[in-house]
Amino acid sequence: MYYLSSYIGRNIYRRIHPNTLPSSKLLVSQTYRLRSQPQLHTHSIKHQSKQPNDNRKYSPFFRSLIRDLPHPHRPTKDELLALANGFFQRLRIRWKWWTIRGFRKFNADDLSAFISWLLLGHIFWILVGTTTFFSAIFATANSLRLQNYIAGAISNYLTQATGVTVAFESAILPKWKDSRISFKNVHVSRHSGGETLPPVQPDSSSVRRKIIWDDNAHDHDEDNELALRIAPPPPQETWTMFDLNIDSVDVELSLWRWLDGKGLVKDASIKGIRGVLDRRGVKWDYDNPLEPKDFRHAHHPGDFELESFTIEDLLITVYQPSDFRPYNVSIFKGELGTFRKQWLCHDFLAAHAMTGQFDNSLFSLHKPQSISRTHNYDVDRVSRFRIDGVAVDHLQAAAGMTGPTAWITHGKMDAVVDITFPFQQDEDLFNAIMEGLNNLGAVVQDENRRIPGQAQLTKPALTSPDQTQQQDEISYSKERVKVDIDLRFRDVKASVPYYTSDLTYTNNALVRPIVAFINANRTLIPILSHVEMAIDEFDGSWTIWETGLMSAVSERIYDALAHHVTSTEANNQRRTARNLMSAVNRQLSKSRKIVQDGVFQAELIEFFTRELSEEGFSGCEVRVTHARTEIIIRATHTQEVLGEKGRRIRELTALVQKRFKFPENSLELYAEKVQNRGLSAVAQCESLRYKLLGGLAVRRACYGVVRFIMESGAKGCEVVVSGKLRAARAKAMKFTDGFMIHSGQPVRDFVDFAVRHVLLKQGVLGLKVKIMRPHDPEGRAGFPKPLPDSVVIVEPKEEQPIQVVSENKAKPNVEAAPAQQQQA
Repeated sequence: MYYLSSYIGRNIYRRIHPNTLPSSKLLVSQTYRLRSQPQLHTHSIKHQSKQPNDNRKYSPFFRSLIRDLPHPHRPTKDELLALANGFFQRLRIRWKWWTIRGFRKFNADDLSAFISWLLLGHIFWILVGTTTFFSAIFATANSLRLQNYIAGAISNYLTQATGVTVAFESAILPKWKDSRISFKNVHVSRHSGGETLPPVQPDSSSVRRKIIWDDNAHDHDEDNELALRIAPPPPQETWTMFDLNIDSVDVELSLWRWLDGKGLVKDASIKGIRGVLDRRGVKWDYDNPLEPKDFRHAHHPGDFELESFTIEDLLITVYQPSDFRPYNVSIFKGELGTFRKQWLCHDFLAAHAMTGQFDNSLFSLHKPQSISRTHNYDVDRVSRFRIDGVAVDHLQAAAGMTGPTAWITHGKMDAVVDITFPFQQDEDLFNAIMEGLNNLGAVVQDENRRIPGQAQLTKPALTSPDQTQQQDEISYSKERVKVDIDLRFRDVKASVPYYTSDLTYTNNALVRPIVAFINANRTLIPILSHVEMAIDEFDGSWTIWETGLMSAVSERIYDALAHHVTSTEANNQRRTARNLMSAVNRQLSKSRKIVQDGVFQAELIEFFTRELSEEGFSGCEVRVTHARTEIIIRATHTQEVLGEKGRRIRELTALVQKRFKFPENSLELYAEKVQNRGLSAVAQCESLRYKLLGGLAVRRACYGVVRFIMESGAKGCEVVVSGKLRAARAKAMKFTDGFMIHSGQPVRDFVDFAVRHVLLKQGVLGLKVKIMRPHDPEGRAGFPKPLPDSVVIVEPKEEQPIQVVSENKAKPNVEAAPAQQQQA
C-alpha cells in the first residue's frame, strides 16, 4: 500500500505542477523504489544530478531562455516558445525542434546529414526538374545582370560544338508556367571560311535582319531582284550556307536523357524563322556520280533525340546551284513526334501534321483517314504527303537530271505520296501478334482501305511492271518502308535531249516514243508506282537524296512510261484510235451537240418535275437564239410557278443558270398555262398520284382519271397501276378506253406518256398514264399531221343540169327542159 500511495501521490503532483521537480519525500520514495535495481538506480541518479546544471550542450540562445524557467529542468518546445520574443526566435526554436527533435548543439553527424541532404536534394532536383533548375540559374543571372555573360558563354559553346555561329540577341528567360526555357531573337548562320560574326548589338541585329530579309522581296515576280541583293558565295566554298533569324526557341531540358546519351533537350518549339539558305556553291561532277550512302551521318553519343518538336511560321528563301531560280519555302505549322538527329528524314516524313508552301504550291503532311477505323495496328505509322501544282523542274533537280523527268521541259505536277513506316521491333511475340493482325485485317481489307488522295480517273493510270525476281528475293527479315506514289503531270512538254551519249542502248531507243507520248497526252499523265526500301536506308539520312528515294521514284516513272510505250495493248489501242479518229471526227460535232442537247433536255425536265410537281408541270420548250435562251414551262397552275411578285420564277432562273453555267442575263424562263390539262399525261399522272395519297381507292381513282381524259377530247387513254394493290403479292391493273396505238412513229407524235411513283403504306406503286391526243390541224389540242392510216370520207359534189341543144343550132329550147325534169 505504501508503494501504491506514493505512486498515486507522485502522479497527482506531476499533473498539478508539471514544470517543477517532485518534493524530497517523493524523491525518497522513488529512491527507495529503485534500490531493488542497483544499476538503473545509479544511472538515473547520475542523469538527474547532471540535467539541471549541464547546460553546455545548449547554444547561448537556448541557455538564456532556460535561465528564465522557474525550475531547472529539461525544457520543452512549448515552454521555449512561450519565453521567445519575436518571429525569428520562434522560427529558430521550431527549426531546431523540426530538425533534431531537441535543442542541443548540432554535432558532426547532424552537419554531415544536412550536407548530404542538401547535395542529394539538388542532385534529385537536377535529374527530375532539369528545366526548373536551369530556369532558376538563368533567373538569378538576370537579376544579377549577368544575362549577357551567360548568353555569350552558351553562344560560344554552341558555336564550337556545332560549327555554326549561334548568337542570342536577348536575355534567356524562363517560362515557369510552361516549365520551359525561352531563347528570344536567336541568330544562326554559317558563312564562307567558317568565319564568326562579331558580338551582336541591338542596332546591328536589326540592320542585318533587314539586309538578309525583306518581306517585300518575297513576291514571286521579284525573285530576280532578290537574287541580286544577295551576293553569291566565293567559288572555292562548296557547302551550304545559311543565315537565319529565329524569334523564339522554347526548350525543355532533361538530365536523364543526357546521361542516357540522347542529348540534354527533351522538347523544343521554334517560332518565327526568317532567313536565306544558299546552296549555290554546291557542285557535282556528273562524270563521277555521288553515292548517297557515302553522305549518311554516323551516330555519336549525345546526338539530340527529342520527344516532341514543334515549328511555326517558317519562311526562307532557297538558292539552288546551276543557276536555278530562287524560291520560297514556308511552313505554317508542323508538329513532329520523335525528332532524332540520326533519323532526321525519317522523323520529318513521319510527322503528325505539317502544312506549308513550297514555291507557291501548298503542301500538307498528315495521317490519311480510313472509312471504318482510326488506327493501323499492323504498322507504326502511315503518312500522306500531298503537294499540288509544283513545277516539274524541282523533281528534275531532286532526281539528278536523269531519266524521263529530265526530258520534260515545262509542266506542273500533283503528287500524293503514302509512306508506311513499320515497327522497329524484332521480338518473336511482337511479330506473331502483327502477323495475326495482318491476317485479321485481310478479311476486312475493302472496308479498311484508305480514302484516296486524288480524284478518281476515268481511265487507269500508268503503272510500272512488277518487280523482277531479283527484287522479290530481297530478304524481308528487315523492316521495309512502303511508298505508294500517285503522280499526275499536267500541261507538260517534253523534248529529246541534245546529247544522248549518257543513255543506254535501250533508253536511247525509247526516248523518242516516250517524248512523243508525253507531248500527245500533255493535258494529264497519271502515273502510279510503288517503292519499297529497307528501314536502314533512313539511318543517318538527313535529306531525301541521301535515302535514295528520289532515284527509285525516277526509275519507276521511267519503267511505267517505257512499259506503256512498248506494250502490245498500247500499240493496238493507238492503231485503233488512229483508224477511228478520221471517222469519228466527221460526226463528232453533230453527235456532241445532239448528246448535249438531249442531256440538257433530260436534266431540265427532271429538275422541273421535281420542283414543280405540285404546280402541274406538263413539259417545257427550249428556244435558243443568238442573244439568249428562252425556256417555256407548261403547267396547269402558272400563278404558283411565277410566285408572289415573280419571286419563284426568278429563283428557278437563278438555279438553272448556275446549274448549266449560262452567262449572266442570257436565260429567261416563262410560264405557259396548259389549255387542256385533260390531254396532259404528266398532269393526269400527278393528279392520280395525289388521289392515291389522299386515300382514294385505286379503281375509283383510275376510273375518274380515265373518264376525265376521255371527256377532254382524247381519242384514247390507258392507265396502269402496278404494285401491292390489295394483297401481299404484287400485281398490275390496267384501265383503258378509246383507241390507242402502240408502235411506229405515230406513237411518238400522238401518244403522251408519263410515269410516276407513289409511296403508300403497303409499299411503292408505279403509275403509268398514256393519252392518245386527237388530230388538230392547228396544233393546239393535238398533233397537226393525221395518222398515216386515217381515211377521210369525201361527200359527193352536186351535179349541174344538162342543157339540150337543138340540131339546127338555134336557141335552146328552154320550155322543153322543165318538161323533161318533171318526167324525170
